[in-house]
Amino acid sequence: MSRAEDFVSKYEIKIGIEEEVFIVNKKGFLSPFSEELVSTLIKMIGEENQLLENARRWLLGLQWEPNPSQIEYVTRAVKYWKVKDAIKFGRKLLGQAAKKISHRIFLGSMHPIQSDPLPINGTHINISFKPVNKKKISKELLTYVFNHVRNHIPEIIAMTANTPLMGGKPSGYASSRLAFSRVLKPSNFAVVKRKPVTVIPREMRSFTRYGVLFEKLKKYKARIITNPLGVRLLDITPRGPDTNIVEDMRTSVSTSRIEIRVIDNQITEEYLSDIVKILLALSVEAIFKFEKEEKVTERKKLLRNRDRAIKNGTAAIFINDDGTTINARESIIKLMERISPFLDALNLKLETKLELGIPEIEVFGSPDIIDEYEALSELENKGKICVDVRLEGKRLCKTLFGEAVEIGEMKKVSGLLFPEYQCTWTYTGNGLIRNFNKIIVKHWLATKNGYIPIFKNDKIERCRNPLTHLSSIFNTIGKRVIYQFA
Repeated sequence: MSRAEDFVSKYEIKIGIEEEVFIVNKKGFLSPFSEELVSTLIKMIGEENQLLENARRWLLGLQWEPNPSQIEYVTRAVKYWKVKDAIKFGRKLLGQAAKKISHRIFLGSMHPIQSDPLPINGTHINISFKPVNKKKISKELLTYVFNHVRNHIPEIIAMTANTPLMGGKPSGYASSRLAFSRVLKPSNFAVVKRKPVTVIPREMRSFTRYGVLFEKLKKYKARIITNPLGVRLLDITPRGPDTNIVEDMRTSVSTSRIEIRVIDNQITEEYLSDIVKILLALSVEAIFKFEKEEKVTERKKLLRNRDRAIKNGTAAIFINDDGTTINARESIIKLMERISPFLDALNLKLETKLELGIPEIEVFGSPDIIDEYEALSELENKGKICVDVRLEGKRLCKTLFGEAVEIGEMKKVSGLLFPEYQCTWTYTGNGLIRNFNKIIVKHWLATKNGYIPIFKNDKIERCRNPLTHLSSIFNTIGKRVIYQFA
């Protein structure tokens, strides 16, 4: 094994991070304030030259996301030992701007209450490793590194999955983000092919007006292909002009890299930087194997293990190529042992418990859900939100005009059922919310007279879905009887 100095003298390694985050109000709920946040940030850096210089040093820029409660910071490609500093700066800058407008930045991939499943955030890690004194990395090496790292996608998912909640309740998946993503598709094993024709999907016409591109008659370019249509929104993909990705065909050779998009946001800089170190060590391992002319083959049960990791995280049972099985945590530990020499060669040490196969969610835990009336949540999940309730005890009805009207004991009320969520979280004090600790679910009834809180002792006398309720109204009107809420 070469010393770090030997390896660094041979390859120029840089890392770029793209991290999407949420903007939330002081109660922890999504707030569509991305434009206000950016305006505030611009004002901040305009008033402080040093802040502007630091932003120019660490960040490439900010990106808009489809939902106005989301924003993404993009770091520059930095030396691998400076990644944590770049992450810290990007997060701190957004936190400071959010704080100035009385908001917060939530670092999670999914809001535990309001993501259902959208909106969704993710972390994208870009690794470039250009040989020194060469203009670019060869297609063959880029393909090799991609395929080697891709073979470890199940372990990467298991060690980073931390979105078990969706819509205020457990989703049944360790990574709801991956399970319900509408754009993030599994990648294929990459190959280098010479194709005389490039077909460009119609949905990509915003990047080029061509639908078909023909290569030169006598010689046409070999490209790295991991998706036949050149789709870039994959769990992991090679990037750059040597690929068939439409957006990359006219980019500079300096953009050649692998991009890993499969990672749920990590709430601490330590866990995120450790994930970067692990991916970097895997890439370095691939380079050493490539130089030794070792063949890389696709893992036989890769996609099945990928699905198992999404479902169960470190509790998943992976299938080895020989048909035997291994616990995901044990597989992660074996991976750590194998890449340890490469971490040492790069003078890198892990700061978290990942070396023991312990992901971040096991350290901080998932939010506790305290439901004051679980039977009502079951009705809401089934869509039976039109209910008749017999109140056990007096109640205050909040009218649409803000008044409080008392309702007598044992009164029967009818209306539409809906939940109210209250949450607590870990706040760093610098504008960042790292994780939610507790979610309290209360239930209300919307009646024609106002809103009434429903408690566990209240008796549900009747429930139906809106369509059945509407049908009963029409039937009653047909019998010339006027229907009204009690």
